[in-house]
Amino acid sequence: MLRNINEVAAKISAYIRSGVQCVQLVVGGQANAAETMLKAIANEREMDYVSWNPATGFGKNVCINPVQAIEAITSDTGPITSKRALIAVHDMHYDLNAIPALVSSLKLAIASNHFSNPTRCRTVFLITTNQGLNQDLLPYVKVIEMVHPSREQLEVAFNKVQAAINDPNKRVISDELKHTIVSTLAGLNCPDAESVLAECLVKHGRWCEDIIETIEEEKGLLLKKSEVLTYSPKSEIMSGDELGGFTDLKSWLEERKVAYSSEAEDLQLDMPKGLVLIGVPGTGKSRAAQVIARVLGQPLIRFDIGAVFNSLVGESERRTRETIQTADAMGGCVLLIDEADKVLGGASESTGDSGVTRRIFGQLLTWLAEKKSKTFVVLTMNRINGMPPELLRRGRFDEIFFVDTPDEEERKTIFDIHMRKRNVNVEFNAKEWTKIINASEGFVGAEIEQAIIAARFNAYANNPESKATFSSKELLAALNDLVPVTKVDPENIEQIRVFGKDRARNVSGRKSLKTNVRAVDLSFKDPNIA
Repeated sequence: MLRNINEVAAKISAYIRSGVQCVQLVVGGQANAAETMLKAIANEREMDYVSWNPATGFGKNVCINPVQAIEAITSDTGPITSKRALIAVHDMHYDLNAIPALVSSLKLAIASNHFSNPTRCRTVFLITTNQGLNQDLLPYVKVIEMVHPSREQLEVAFNKVQAAINDPNKRVISDELKHTIVSTLAGLNCPDAESVLAECLVKHGRWCEDIIETIEEEKGLLLKKSEVLTYSPKSEIMSGDELGGFTDLKSWLEERKVAYSSEAEDLQLDMPKGLVLIGVPGTGKSRAAQVIARVLGQPLIRFDIGAVFNSLVGESERRTRETIQTADAMGGCVLLIDEADKVLGGASESTGDSGVTRRIFGQLLTWLAEKKSKTFVVLTMNRINGMPPELLRRGRFDEIFFVDTPDEEERKTIFDIHMRKRNVNVEFNAKEWTKIINASEGFVGAEIEQAIIAARFNAYANNPESKATFSSKELLAALNDLVPVTKVDPENIEQIRVFGKDRARNVSGRKSLKTNVRAVDLSFKDPNIA
């Protein structure tokens, strides 16, 4: 996989030198950047740069008909006079999917070496926004995908916007702020980066710190176009105080956050690859990903791996590649692949979808093993049945953590968090807390939250004057009405626990699984309790 624009340019130059006839260059929204790159390559190789599009042909409406355009490229007497030319053909893929004669003409020209041969060197580049090329042509063309712009290109985009500011005083910006802004633009293509910067200037009127947050908000909107990625800026991510338990995981993260600091380069630290969270459903694995992003100081991107699947041949694999490229281009992010067991379970043996799942799984495995970027991958799973063992080996992930149902102390913390979030100011005595903690034995965080929600509705229904502030009896009633997941699916829960006990690290640092219910004195944890 090509990692930066220099590798793309080097690949194109190699194709030209080796006499490749035709290359499909998939540019997405980076047509201008691709054209700039091709012009530079043509100039370096002392070739003429020729452009064709269905609106103006080769310019001035010359050869607008695509079949005539192909004939002109193979002719020595047409509008192209140079024998050494790099020819960029824009948007011809629409006609190639609709005009059989055009497909035949292009195939014949490529097969017969009519573009590049001992008498001429005319390499044709089909510039397309996606890989939707006529399937009959795929054996005849090479395919290259543009990568996201480098930091240097984003800085050029920044300079372009800065130069367009009319007021010289508003162009002033410190080197430190400029560096931060350009870094925040990582993951966007150049046109989107210019658009976002222009919007920021309209909103704020000048270069300032507030622009950083605005850029992150706009990035979230732009990344939605990918259909498989959801962007959460750092300002919207929950803190560790809002997640009960996970003490060992938080300590582990604190040790590794230095890798994302300015000191990392001097220390020559290896970038963390990521971790796996395996555990009981509803125990806060997805929320833990937010805490991971907060501790590491990175934005959170959710990768909906199920959304990459498409009925078109090769489309699912393309979406996966684009997602990986986007994540790596962010210059640092936490990539959450949530509930991966639903999609990747049995992936290594999948045959019912013509091998698409297996190929996507292979792409992920290769990327995880070879990844050198600052992308920190968090993989969550509720089941281990059918999960290929090669996915969980060291080298692809730094650690595997097991998330069990919370113990007494953790459940008390979870109750406090969800009551505080809802402004429920209620004081229970030690005896009441003991009953509540015992009644919630085997409950996960999501079930505790639901019990609090139900208790509030019940309290308001019984007494509107209560303002939905419940008593211990109403909370106990709500807990008794709930059937925890540990009773709904005990076989799977037990299987997860057996796996987690011997093969994973407990997020809370517990050395053994608790099986017995016991009363606990919680008075030392709650200053309001006498």
